[in-house]
Formats: sequence, structure tokens, C-alpha cells
Amino acid sequence: MDISEIRRLNLLRLIGEQTITSFAERVGIAPAYLSQIKNQADGRGMGSRTARRIEDALGLSHGSMDHEQAESLGELQEAIELLKSMSESARRVAIAQIKALADLDSEKLNSAPAENATERGTVASRTYAENVSEQRQRLKSTLEGGVNRAGKRHKSGGG
Repeated sequence: MDISEIRRLNLLRLIGEQTITSFAERVGIAPAYLSQIKNQADGRGMGSRTARRIEDALGLSHGSMDHEQAESLGELQEAIELLKSMSESARRVAIAQIKALADLDSEKLNSAPAENATERGTVASRTYAENVSEQRQRLKSTLEGGVNRAGKRHKSGGG
């Protein structure tokens, strides 16, 4: 899915059951322009400037319009259950990693070098994918190390 489609889907999610007009008033963007984006009328999609304007108006973190959001409450609940199933130390590591990913996403997307907006979106998407992969690997090895250390600590503490 390209960044234009991600932004469009996030726009639809944010609009929800509101009218385009009421949402447009909230974010300070012309209703006709939002309608074009929503209906893919002009084929260009939402630009970075519009995405940032919506984020600012709604108090969202910069870059949040550029990423797929949890499609359902079920996905969020699954993530919560996974965190609950972890030991306290593993949960702290996982939360720290999630925060680091969020910060990294924001920094990388805002500093991605590019000649134009389309290229910047492509660079940002590629950078994001590479960083997610790298962070997943770090998280996996951190958690494995934490489990091993916790196991050793448990054995020595028990006897």
C-alpha cells in the first residue's frame, strides 16, 4: 500500500461518521479538497503538508497519517494481551522499543532526503521498513537475552 492510500484510509478513519464539512472545519481545510482526497477524484492523493496540517489540528503526532493504523479494536487488544503475558522486565523492554520505534519513525520521515514529495514518500517508506526490521531484530535479541538472564537469575536465586 502506498503512502497516498495510507493517508486516505487514515483520513476516512478520522472522519468516521462526521460530515466532510464538520471535519473540514475542525482541521481548517476546504471541504471540497478533503472530498477529492476521500474519493480519489484528482488521483494525486494527500500531500505531506495537508497530512501535517490535519495532525496538528487534531493533536496527533507528526507522521501518524503516514502509517497504517490498527484496523480494529481486536488488533489493539491482541497487543495489550501480548504485553500482559510478558514478565515485567520484558514488558518494560518492549514498551521502550515501541517508544523508540515511534521516535525513529517520526525522525526518519521528517528528515528523509528526496527531490520531491513522491520520492520522499518512497524513501520514507523504505527507511521505515528497514528500521522496523532492524528494531524487530534488536527487540528479539534483547528479549532473548532478558529471558536468558532472567532464567539464570531465577536459578541462582532459588538455591
